[in-house]
Amino acid sequence: MDEAELGWFLHTLNSETKPVFPDEYGELIGVLPIMKTTVLDGFTYTLTHAMQHKNLSIVHVEIKSGMTDDENMGRIRPHLMLEIASSQEHHVRKSGARGSDREISLQFMVSPALPDQLDRVGFSLTPYAAPRELPPREYVLDKVVHFG
Repeated sequence: MDEAELGWFLHTLNSETKPVFPDEYGELIGVLPIMKTTVLDGFTYTLTHAMQHKNLSIVHVEIKSGMTDDENMGRIRPHLMLEIASSQEHHVRKSGARGSDREISLQFMVSPALPDQLDRVGFSLTPYAAPRELPPREYVLDKVVHFG
């Protein structure tokens, strides 16, 4: 079991009750700027903003590779979950992702909505990949095959 799978498993065990998310976002109240950036292992992670709705928040994260165009890194596959540390309990689930070979955008649904003041709210991304998010196992056939 890799770290992302372990994160999913522990998150599942720690959930005493299944979080309930509202059926509707509710009216859009505003945009809450966050603009927190961290650089780790050649990638820049930025929490840009949260779309504040009546019933929940949608937090946006941008991840960009620092590699040059000459470096072939393949595809970015973010097995990450947003964690929120505050005096109020927040439930989080991934609500969207899009990207290219050099950058990706993630969206996380947060319930209840984040407070307007984020002075005492901490954010982090932790390894997390539900089994259905993991790529299928592969067996690469790459040997010369001679027929009689």
